[in-house]
Amino acid sequence: MLPATAPPCAFCDGEDIGDTCPASLTCPTCKAAPGQRCRRPSGHTAEQWHRSRIRAADLEDRRREEDGDITLPARWTDTPPAPTPSRGTR
Repeated sequence: MLPATAPPCAFCDGEDIGDTCPASLTCPTCKAAPGQRCRRPSGHTAEQWHRSRIRAADLEDRRREEDGDITLPARWTDTPPAPTPSRGTR
């Protein structure tokens, strides 16, 4: 179970819940260094992380999971939800 409040992340404005923060990695798209926001092609700060940076953080979490890192929080399941039973007549 996660604590009611998590400590602040050392890399972004969020909370550190134990997973890999995208801001802790260099962005593969814009090459923003760890701790820096992603940049748009114009050089302005991007409003969101680039998808490639988020994917890189997810891959790092998968690597940590495969290595048996017990500090990593449980992942959401990748399985689709069960089908909803029909309400039709029998």
